[in-house]
Amino acid sequence: MSTERGYAAAATWNGKVVVAGGYNKPGSALNSAEQYDPETNQWTAFNSLIVSRCDHALLNADNTLFAIGGCDDSAVLSSVERYDAESSTWQQAPELKTGRRGLAAARLRVCYYA
Repeated sequence: MSTERGYAAAATWNGKVVVAGGYNKPGSALNSAEQYDPETNQWTAFNSLIVSRCDHALLNADNTLFAIGGCDDSAVLSSVERYDAESSTWQQAPELKTGRRGLAAARLRVCYYA
């Protein structure tokens, strides 16, 4: 990675691994993101988040990335961002009812068999 970061979140997306946000050594939350391509063994820049956040969750649900909660430099966040692949931008999504940090997220698929 080109940016050293801790407390970042990662998710697979389009055959790559996207790592977003995190906390850097000087002591501030990041909004930058990078993606790793296992086919080329290369890291490249990915579009930055709207909000700097660390200790958050990153989720791929139906090929849409969501950055959920976490904290910035002063508060626990309830904000959620959704990555719009068509415009290559992060957009605000409906907020959590309560701010959360240190969370994980997963997409649940329920299959019913007759």
